[in-house]
Amino acid sequence: MALNRGLASIGEWCSCTLTWRVNHSLAPNIAGPHVGKEAVCAFNEAVFTKFYESGSVTVEILDDIGDEASSVVRMLVRAMSRRGNPYSVE
Repeated sequence: MALNRGLASIGEWCSCTLTWRVNHSLAPNIAGPHVGKEAVCAFNEAVFTKFYESGSVTVEILDDIGDEASSVVRMLVRAMSRRGNPYSVE
């Protein structure tokens, strides 16, 4: 499923087939790749529910390239930490 630009909740964002990788310098269980909807959602739910306020996470799709078979997405993730600090990363 190609993603459309705009805001999405973490649940909506995880409604398509995904492969997720973060910084390669992190431990393999964190860096991934996390493959498939369940794995990607489980990883992100664990991270975001531990460190961020419930319901504060939004994902803004900035660019998406590809089609139903394969796509790459550039996004902006925003949240509020449990200590009240804003988080924003592209």
